[in-house]
Amino acid sequence: MNSTLGDPIRVDDYTRRQLLRLGIERVSDALYYFPRSYQDRRNIPLISMLVPTQSQFATGAIEAVQEEIAKNRLSIIKVQIRDSSGRLELVFFNQAYLIKILKVGLWVVVSGKLDVQPFTGTRQFIVAELDVIRNESDRLSSVGCIVPIYGLTQGVYQSVVRSAIANILAKVDHHIPDHLPQTVRDRLNLMPLSQAIIELHRPSRPEMASAARQRIVFDEFLRFQMGMVEKRQVARREVSSVHLSGQNELTAAYINQLAYRLTDAQSRAIRELVSDVTSGYRMNRLLQGDVGSGKTDVIAVALLMAVGSGYQAAVMVPTEVLAEQHFRRFCGQLSAINVEVFLLKGGQRSKERRNVLEKLATGDPLVVVGTHALIEDAVVIPRLGMVVVDEQHRFGVVQRMKLQQKSTAPHCLYTTATPIPRSFMLSVFGELEKTIIDEMPPGRLPADTQYFPLSSQRDVWNLCRYQLQLGRQIYVVYPLVDESEKTDLQSAIQGFELLKGMFDDVEVGLVHGRMTGNDKNDRMTRFKQGVIKILVSTTVIEVGIDVPNASVMIIVNAERFGLSQLHQLRGRVGRGAYKSYCILLGEKTTKMARERINAMVTTHDGFKLAELDLKLRGPGEILGTKQSGLPEFKLGDLVNDEPLLHLAYRVARKIFEQDPELSASDHQPLAQWFRRYQSFSPEEVLN
Repeated sequence: MNSTLGDPIRVDDYTRRQLLRLGIERVSDALYYFPRSYQDRRNIPLISMLVPTQSQFATGAIEAVQEEIAKNRLSIIKVQIRDSSGRLELVFFNQAYLIKILKVGLWVVVSGKLDVQPFTGTRQFIVAELDVIRNESDRLSSVGCIVPIYGLTQGVYQSVVRSAIANILAKVDHHIPDHLPQTVRDRLNLMPLSQAIIELHRPSRPEMASAARQRIVFDEFLRFQMGMVEKRQVARREVSSVHLSGQNELTAAYINQLAYRLTDAQSRAIRELVSDVTSGYRMNRLLQGDVGSGKTDVIAVALLMAVGSGYQAAVMVPTEVLAEQHFRRFCGQLSAINVEVFLLKGGQRSKERRNVLEKLATGDPLVVVGTHALIEDAVVIPRLGMVVVDEQHRFGVVQRMKLQQKSTAPHCLYTTATPIPRSFMLSVFGELEKTIIDEMPPGRLPADTQYFPLSSQRDVWNLCRYQLQLGRQIYVVYPLVDESEKTDLQSAIQGFELLKGMFDDVEVGLVHGRMTGNDKNDRMTRFKQGVIKILVSTTVIEVGIDVPNASVMIIVNAERFGLSQLHQLRGRVGRGAYKSYCILLGEKTTKMARERINAMVTTHDGFKLAELDLKLRGPGEILGTKQSGLPEFKLGDLVNDEPLLHLAYRVARKIFEQDPELSASDHQPLAQWFRRYQSFSPEEVLN
């Protein structure tokens, strides 16, 4: 915006103090302080036309004001107002401060309900909202129009904010430059920026406010997507000092030793990795695949691209249980082709840890699997050529960056088994190249998912007895560790004691997040070995646990889990050759619970479930806004405005394809707007 719109607001001291409490200091702040809702006051009825019990507006001049104190010391203010059709008594409860504001002669606009006493016929208007009209400016902004309702803080009045913003709009409406090229606006049928801002604050018709919002939301998404597209262009041009052979003896040996053929989706993913690491530029790719789609094989090939080229490779995972599982799997598969694999985690014996650190420091080609321990300053990996961050959304950006900085610009592969909705993909990972493994290995049968109310637990335990007789194993997952006085949800410890008594002929184990790492690993190892037949757990087993003999997943109080989490837990079974079951045990007490459980029973598509989860719970609750790196928009909504998000991405990509430097004359205003408000960094985007 130009300097005029960036100037401080020139108002009286009282109004300035009120606006500052809302963060409104400059003209541009006021223009972009959009209403949270609207009230249609175009046709306020006369007092004589008011209808009892119905929410409505009324307006009139104050003729009398009096305060009464009830027995419970509650203040009741009664105000007599009059218009051309008659009088009306307004009633305000517990708002004694209004005595100083409501003066005879002033006009007011109120919203509320008309109450008519059944015996006396007395008419009283119980006030919910009040606007005092002190001057002509207040009248123009409060009566006979669609009125904006702004978000306020205590001590700030609607009338003050409304009047101040209306005055600012009147002064600058012809001085708001439009950064969006006319050709783009015409093609997308978007409103000019000045008109959009005015219509959002003072809609001429309800549908105009909707069209205006669409323009502002598009701007918000476009600015963010331009940043993403530009970062991707920069990343594509980042020359890599790590030169890998995408196909070498080790990658070929690994694929040849597999007892099964790679799926077409896995092969396609590997080809994309080969293209990246042999391009001369640094790879920065997200590998996404549903539970059981075969990401681990693709990860292994990526690691061998580095080791087979004389470099080191590191895999960082969020938990020790998952680190040990990856370590054991890679040891089993890679030792056969003479590749050394090491494990680094917290709590290792000093001698074992020292041996790993010394081996890493030599720079010899190898694979190291670890937790956050990999990013400690004492860990030196001088020839790091490939970084894999598994379940990457569980790490903060600083942690991921520290691992990459162990060497000079290694290739980076981020992976996740959590299906990510398309809008998240664009808004959080827009600057990454993406590979999606959208095919399951042949022969993998989806778990038979069924819902049982808690009252039908006996049927569920009978199924468990039958599966145990067949030699299978069982997960039972609870939402809590301990019994809580504030909730009737069943806890893992309670369930453990119950199942020990119910199944006294087999070993029942317990795993939860409060246990030490050694204890958790011991229980998981015993379960994987088949010693423990029933594993009672919290969601600590949600990610990465691979026990092919486990055929039943029981989720107690399933209504308390998100869809993506339920889908992840379901993915722990059906990993072998046996028919598997996912039992959702709980109560469908709310509409959301019914929708969530019904979706789990009817579909196994993780991406469809993720989209529904996003709609049911919203972005922040799924990933946690702080950790997810989701951008904050004034008006834009990643769920409801998803089509605009995708449109903005396509427009941003086309703009940079046609004019990478934004140097064309019709892109100059766009470039200035984009550079001025481009306030995020790659670290913030990935956080």
